Amino acid sequence: SMAWCCLSNAIAKSHHGINVLPESMIETVLHDLNFSDRPQLRQAVAAYLYNAVFITTSHQKQDHEHKKKKKRRSSNTINNADNDNENDNELTDIWVSVLCGVMDGLVTIDETDTITIQRLWWVLGIMARSWTSAAKLLDDLGMIETAVHRTTDGTELRTLAKEVAQWIDHVCKT
Repeated sequence: SMAWCCLSNAIAKSHHGINVLPESMIETVLHDLNFSDRPQLRQAVAAYLYNAVFITTSHQKQDHEHKKKKKRRSSNTINNADNDNENDNELTDIWVSVLCGVMDGLVTIDETDTITIQRLWWVLGIMARSWTSAAKLLDDLGMIETAVHRTTDGTELRTLAKEVAQWIDHVCKT
């Protein structure tokens, strides 16, 4: 778990352009997240995933804002259209694997550690708020309601789960 904590802290301080979740690590991340007997290890992996998704989506948002400013400054362009969100909502295969692995942990594996559960809901929440395609995939999978019902420990966890589910529902209806 110390290695995951170090990696989590390292990516939290990472600079733009770093690949915070290399494809070569996905199998290890998901294995440690869903199959480790040690709750501390699952907590550390969940923290790593939280930081990875937060850093990735933050950088994408900054890139998007930079592109929008650049478009506004260029006065000679012909109708820049409203394609500002072009490619911003596409999930890579890596993030689809993470999304499915997190849902698997919440629904199939039946995670019991409350800290891990909270971090996993945060990961799903950030993904759903940042990527429309993530919200739609979560909705298509049809597992959110089951995950919410399984999240019974503590009022805060249940509230968090319901908020994420409501956000996904909102995104999918618009």
